[in-house]
Formats: sequence, C-alpha cells, structure tokens
Amino acid sequence: MGVGNSSDQIRAGGSELPVGDDGKARLLKAALNLFARLGYEAASIGDIADTAGVSRGLIRFHFGSKEDLLRAVEHHVLSELRKIMNTHSALLAEGRLVDALPERSGLLSQNHELTDFIRRALFDVHHTSDHFVEEVFSAFEQTAKALIEPGKSHPNWSSLMMILFSMQLGPFAFRPLFERMLGVDLTSADTISELAELHVRFINCLGLTDDVTRR
Repeated sequence: MGVGNSSDQIRAGGSELPVGDDGKARLLKAALNLFARLGYEAASIGDIADTAGVSRGLIRFHFGSKEDLLRAVEHHVLSELRKIMNTHSALLAEGRLVDALPERSGLLSQNHELTDFIRRALFDVHHTSDHFVEEVFSAFEQTAKALIEPGKSHPNWSSLMMILFSMQLGPFAFRPLFERMLGVDLTSADTISELAELHVRFINCLGLTDDVTRR
C-alpha cells in the first residue's frame, strides 16, 4: 500500500501503523521490516532511512537513536500482538474454543513481520528490552490460561507454560524453517486448523479441559 501525506494509516507486515507524521511512520515500517529480516545489528541506520525513502536525520529527529527506534518498533509489535490475543480471548469468553485457536493462529500467520520480529527479539538478548520479553510471554501465558477449564490445575505449572508458549508461537516464529523442511504452508486454513486441534487435544490429554470440541 502506498504512503501519502493524506493517509491516516499505512500497512506494515499485515498490521496498521499510525501516521502522525508520514516520515515517522515510514521509518517505523522500514525498521520493523529490516529488524525482522536482518536483526538489529545488521540493519543499519542508512538501510532503514533508504528503505523508508527519507533522510537519516529524520531518525534522530523522530526517535533520537537507533535503539530508541527499536523501542518504538517493540511498542508497535506489542500493540498488534495484544489485538490478536484480545480477539482470541473474546472468542474464548463466548465459549468458542474451536473458533478461537484457528482465528488467533490465522492472524499470527498473516503477520509474518510481527512473528519474525518476535523470534529475532527473543534470541537477541543484547538489544531486546526486558519489558518487551515480559510482555510477549505474558500475552501468551494469558491465552494459555484461558484455554484451561476453571478449577483445573497442573503440578508443574512453569513447565506447562513453557510448552504451551512454544506450541503457540513456535510454528509462526520458525515459519520459514518449517515450510522449507516439512513442506507445510502455515498460511493454509487447513494447516492452521490442524495445529489448533492438536493444541487443544494436548491440553485435553493433560486433563485441563473437559471437551476438545466445546464452543
């Protein structure tokens, strides 16, 4: 989607970026793309400015530094992740378990830059903020808890959360690897549905929910 001064929003990795200033929004879009693809170290200030089609000075004007730009991208990614998880939680609140997981998985699969950025951020401990890591984990932890029937518990809760976190984010964070090595299409509705069903069946096998097909 093209960017114009009259636009209220621009697209970035399948999500909307607010446009308070055209140059600032284009820098956020370019930074998200390059940080997701190349990582923080490999994505230079010059690359970001060139991709955005603006001068390097605008980065300092709008954000102050490359690290401050990273924090702005983190903020945007968390905002988009919360939207996805809120959609998931709303369906769960209506008792629509079999709809909630495919819907969430579908939204994650459509936001390649979002999941690619999260994958790189979680492994790039030298630059990623503690707040970002904590918020990402918290978002997935809350959705994992929402899948479990009220009153149910597990003796090894921390281990269970690690497994459920990996099950939720893993397929999309490592999408390029799985698609290349296993020949799967993680944008396919059938694949997403199968993943969601296996996810719930796993929880059901642990005795944490009574009905794998409950709506």
